[in-house]
Amino acid sequence: MARATYVFEVDWDNDKDYADTGEDLTARTFRLDWVRGRDYASQLTGKSIGSRLTAIIDNTSGDYNSLNGTGPLSGKILPGRRVRLRSTAPVAATLWTGRLENINPHPQIGAVNVVELNAIGPLAYVNLNKVSIALQSDIATGAAIDAILDEISWDAADRAVDSGQTLMAKFEVDVIPVVDALRQVEETEAGFITESRDGKIVFEDRHHRLKGSHLVSQGTFSDSVNAEVTYRDINQVDPLPHIFNRFEATVNRYKADTGGTVVLWTLAQGDTESPVIRFGETRDFWALYPGPSSPAGSHSVDTWTTPVATTDYLTNSQADGLGTNLTSSMAISVKKQSRRMKISVTNNHATLSAFLTFLQARGTGNTKEEPFVISSEDTGSQAAYGVRLWPVPALWISQEESARNYILFLMRIYGQPLPIEYITVLGHRDTNHLGEVLVRDISERVTLYATSDRTGLGVTSEMFIENEHHTITRNREHTVTYGLSPLDGYSGFTVMDTALLGQDSALAY
Repeated sequence: MARATYVFEVDWDNDKDYADTGEDLTARTFRLDWVRGRDYASQLTGKSIGSRLTAIIDNTSGDYNSLNGTGPLSGKILPGRRVRLRSTAPVAATLWTGRLENINPHPQIGAVNVVELNAIGPLAYVNLNKVSIALQSDIATGAAIDAILDEISWDAADRAVDSGQTLMAKFEVDVIPVVDALRQVEETEAGFITESRDGKIVFEDRHHRLKGSHLVSQGTFSDSVNAEVTYRDINQVDPLPHIFNRFEATVNRYKADTGGTVVLWTLAQGDTESPVIRFGETRDFWALYPGPSSPAGSHSVDTWTTPVATTDYLTNSQADGLGTNLTSSMAISVKKQSRRMKISVTNNHATLSAFLTFLQARGTGNTKEEPFVISSEDTGSQAAYGVRLWPVPALWISQEESARNYILFLMRIYGQPLPIEYITVLGHRDTNHLGEVLVRDISERVTLYATSDRTGLGVTSEMFIENEHHTITRNREHTVTYGLSPLDGYSGFTVMDTALLGQDSALAY
């Protein structure tokens, strides 16, 4: 039996150092569970989920009762506090990093009082926000990921973003949850949005696993009795529901309107209903496009024009516009997004309130052209398994050639059965097992043997780790279940200047 040394910490003081009194919870921790990676171990149908960690903590002292105003952590048990789990021996490694979601006390009369601490990873944390991105032209998928994260002020040090293989002719986001925006880019790239152990948001483009350390297996799990690292059990998912042999991708194209700068929006409220702005006050107005009177096919705004005094706005000391003209006393600031512009109007007059008697927003509209679908079929696979359709969910494919290459790339992989395996490993079995479970990570390439009489699956394959579910008990027994996707379907691809898996290969999309 082997035991690692773990450290479980919460940054109650919110200073990023985990060094203050009460921030090391290790001695009070009874159990830890955490999950990371895709919701299903498939590179096609699995989606990355925000990781979660649950800890059961001894609360005999009552320190973690958030409503206890006299406790040592009074006022500090707040959502968003950083949470970290790491090991110091036999391997120094960060195992999970995220943010506190909540703490739920579970007092037990006549037994040990505990609290359940729930924490979320960076994807779930940022998804508490919604995001808008102004229309971008000719932007790489990696740059689009950075634009989304910049918009929510996510620290550049807390991200790892590949540049991407796809250049999107157009890209915009209009007030949707952050993860939905990230997934739009992920789906267009055929990449992977995930999280690192140290709390970074990670974007892997579609070539990420076709080069570098991903060309070599990082660990081996075997059903052999004498293997260095074995697994307790293995669950092979039926591959038939995950065969696809007809792929369809929609090409969406957009163009800027040719009429030049026009009025896109006008504030409906005017005359005696004109909004009033007190002296020294700032009021915000959102121009929205398209609206009920917009031309057919209107989709978004290519370019907003910053409002100009007199041309785009007028203010007056009277609602009917017959008093003192106060337009020159107004200051305007704007925030431009894909389908809306925030117009902030500040009344800088020393004494007079101003009525906003007129406000409009000009710009160049963007029209969506008629979409069309590109499809391709694997007739051999269809003869064996029937027609199985996968409509590619990518929104920002704008070229027919890109759409065709995308679906050919997928069809080469998913037309035949591919094994998806879930294996459970006991890390505390010995030092070899413990070393593996402390360092293996999402997207790593590993080797799986399931050929002995103990399993009888006849599987010898190199696979990618797609998800992991860890449990550490009070006795420091460490168990992990890995979801593994097959490498076999990708073995025929290579990228420039990289040799991948043998001699016969096709250039990767």
